[in-house]
Amino acid sequence: VELYNDNLVDLLLTKGTPSLKLDIKKDAKGMVIIPNATTHPAGCPEDLQRIFDTGNAARHTAGTKMNATSSRSHLIFSVMLESRNLQTKSVVTGKFSLIDLAGSERVGKTGASAD
Repeated sequence: VELYNDNLVDLLLTKGTPSLKLDIKKDAKGMVIIPNATTHPAGCPEDLQRIFDTGNAARHTAGTKMNATSSRSHLIFSVMLESRNLQTKSVVTGKFSLIDLAGSERVGKTGASAD
């Protein structure tokens, strides 16, 4: 999900699929969630990389004097982990989020414009 111009954008939404309203919320356990955001299962590191690359390719970017593909948005990439003990049948879950904040370089150096 990216935050672009004060709107949350689902970067994994299949083209042609209507976008649902996205809001940042907390669930009953206090975990930050984004209901209606697209999720994909990943069974191996290659799956995770493919999902990340797909979302990253859909980000809002524009060229500056210092960076040909400067991000224009904040990115939130969350990974939900689930571990199952096959003997005890217990399940442990966790989450980690990778956050990329849009740059705030000096306009004079980058030549960036408000977009």
